[in-house]
Amino acid sequence: MPSSKRPVCFISYSHEDIDRETLHYIKMVLERQSDNGYKIFLDEDLQYGENIIDFIAMLEKDVDAVLLLLTPSYKRKIIERIDGGVYNEYKIIVNRYQALEEQKKNGKKTGEISGYFALFPILFSGTNKISIPDDISHLKYIDLTGLRATKNRRGNPFVPAIIERKYVPEILKVVSTLKVIGVLKSKTFDDLYDSYYPRLFVELKADWDNPRDNTQNYIETLFVKTYAYKKIKSQAIYFLIGRKGSGKTTIRDLFAFKMRDNYVYHLSIIANEFKLEALYNLFEVSRTKAETTSVFPRLDCFSFAWDAFLTLCAMDALVKIRKSHALTPHQKRLVAPIVSFINEVSFTWSVGHFLESNAYFIYCFNKVIEFIDDCINGARPKEEFFYSDVQARFSHSRFLEFAFGIQNITAYNDIMKTLKKPFLISFDGFDSAFDNFRRDSIQRRADIKDRAMFEIEWLRSLVQLVLNMKQGPAHENPLHAQSDFCITVPHERFMEVTSTERDTYRYQNRFLALKWSGIELAILLRKRLEELAQCSTDGNKLPEERLNQVIKQAFKHIPIEIAFYFNDKYYQMPLFMYVLRHTFWRPREILLYYAQILSLAQALKKKGELIDTEVLRRTIKDTTRVIIKTEFINEFETSVINIEEIIGAFSRKKQVINYQNISSILSQLNFQFAYDTLPELNIDQKIEFLYRIGFLGVMADKEMINRLGLLTNHAFYFNEDEAVLNTVGSEGYTKYYFIIHPVFSEYLALDTSGNDLIMHYTWEYLHKMEAILFS
Repeated sequence: MPSSKRPVCFISYSHEDIDRETLHYIKMVLERQSDNGYKIFLDEDLQYGENIIDFIAMLEKDVDAVLLLLTPSYKRKIIERIDGGVYNEYKIIVNRYQALEEQKKNGKKTGEISGYFALFPILFSGTNKISIPDDISHLKYIDLTGLRATKNRRGNPFVPAIIERKYVPEILKVVSTLKVIGVLKSKTFDDLYDSYYPRLFVELKADWDNPRDNTQNYIETLFVKTYAYKKIKSQAIYFLIGRKGSGKTTIRDLFAFKMRDNYVYHLSIIANEFKLEALYNLFEVSRTKAETTSVFPRLDCFSFAWDAFLTLCAMDALVKIRKSHALTPHQKRLVAPIVSFINEVSFTWSVGHFLESNAYFIYCFNKVIEFIDDCINGARPKEEFFYSDVQARFSHSRFLEFAFGIQNITAYNDIMKTLKKPFLISFDGFDSAFDNFRRDSIQRRADIKDRAMFEIEWLRSLVQLVLNMKQGPAHENPLHAQSDFCITVPHERFMEVTSTERDTYRYQNRFLALKWSGIELAILLRKRLEELAQCSTDGNKLPEERLNQVIKQAFKHIPIEIAFYFNDKYYQMPLFMYVLRHTFWRPREILLYYAQILSLAQALKKKGELIDTEVLRRTIKDTTRVIIKTEFINEFETSVINIEEIIGAFSRKKQVINYQNISSILSQLNFQFAYDTLPELNIDQKIEFLYRIGFLGVMADKEMINRLGLLTNHAFYFNEDEAVLNTVGSEGYTKYYFIIHPVFSEYLALDTSGNDLIMHYTWEYLHKMEAILFS
């Protein structure tokens, strides 16, 4: 039986119509290239007296890769379920392959996958229609139908040189994968991945107050001062909208750290500390729920609670400042009543900051509920006066006095007027807060839409309050005029908020969708590699030159460029560009790919081998599964519950698709949003949604490029923004051609035949785009 230390490759075939000389030739080529790195097995390697059932059972655990030599006889035995070697082997092989694919679809990284397994369909004879089983027809196969070997004088398999030049490179694609499997099975790879992955991701979500960061100077060595950072720093915008992994948290934290001397205090609020379930349950009290949907709108109640919460946090900050002896004697006297009040409010939960924010908000929200009772009880009972009295009593100023007491509010107002610096108020963690609450809602399968609207209104009320604070008069709360903001909001939740808002014009120029340019991502990768290798590059050079420089200095075993054939066309491009085209242009995705590439390349280097093009492409292909699951499906499935069904409807479809065909697909799909505020989307609205989340792009012709001022014919939301949507005429998208993002090519088994390579970008394009986007 084979040794488990080396990868084992099994060749499955039908004896009935196999060309044995060619079979042996393929085995010989594979063995010649192995350098004892892997083992090739045929059933004829079984010795007399050995158990054939045990030999086939190898397939269940000991075999790491299988070559399926597909012939008409092979397919016939599969279709007819003819019991015996071929059918039994095939069942085991396909089950193992599908189990592996399921692990990949669930987002497991390579190092986490158990029983790594590779399958190579090889069209050996016949045609794909008569030789390839239907359940693997979507897999890319190697065509060796023109390979025919004979025996030479020594009895060894032989082919002419012209045939060898054509077909041996195809067989060597198997060799590259077997080398990868050998590396993945090794402890060396595990150790390297465990090292590279966290080191590349160091400070991706930074704790800039950590003394270590000052020593390591990570702010200068790792942080990329993006366009978004500059806008939030100037307070030209104060809402950062971005998808997971886009760097929202890092910008928020660094802004607070770098600008700390400009503010009296930083109110750092982490939304994940709030218990949305507890707040929702408070609203489930029947009387409260009924009243907050009629006389007292829930949105207004949340707005009151947020205003009180920020005021309470500011009071708490004043108490903390007093403890640090940063107040004048006059200010200390003014703050005295507030100290007593804060001590009283926080008495029952004084167990650390984690509960403080949640407890403060629940306190404020409870006060809103009590205030509603007060408004009702204080109104004149006569019908002609009741509702007007209730509305008159339901005001911000009166609520603040009710929640905190006149003495405390007066003291708070007086001391706020003496402060010479504003507060910085930052919010983060909405991704996790909403994700946890929404997933719980979906699992309960009860009141999903009501619960979704609850959280949308919770966020929407905060957004409206901040807009009022920044754009309107100070009113009764001095904090309104003395605050700067940095609020990070998940992209999909912001889409939900704006879809429920009638006055969306108020959001204009107050938020920025956090997107990275290709150049910024190259700078980020170069900085991480410099930190990893503890080296530096020439600051006078272009970003791509500096990236190449660090690779040449410290990572010579990784190629700078990659060359390959696609649909019989030759392509050569920087490796960074090849990786970029498999991402949604976010930092985390770039680093996920490079952690894998670095680990494999280093492990191969230790074995005296170089990472080649086929290894790189297979590595990137395998990692796309992780990207799709963790960076796409997991992100959107709490907004569009059936997102997997939606993208799954494009399985085995053309990658480039016209409007008529995409309409046919989308007309059968109901986009099941967790919230229920919009009618069913029409075809164009569905297309726009899929474009904005990065699944679809637009294939622009010359006329469209000139008319819209595009720089490329492959326009996606992350590189060309909404230009292709903003100028749609009366015909809508009827003349458009759409592109499914290349990252989904393997996942959906897309038909890419006849295509040019999608997203074949260049450094020149990235520089031009950078200049236009950030001008």
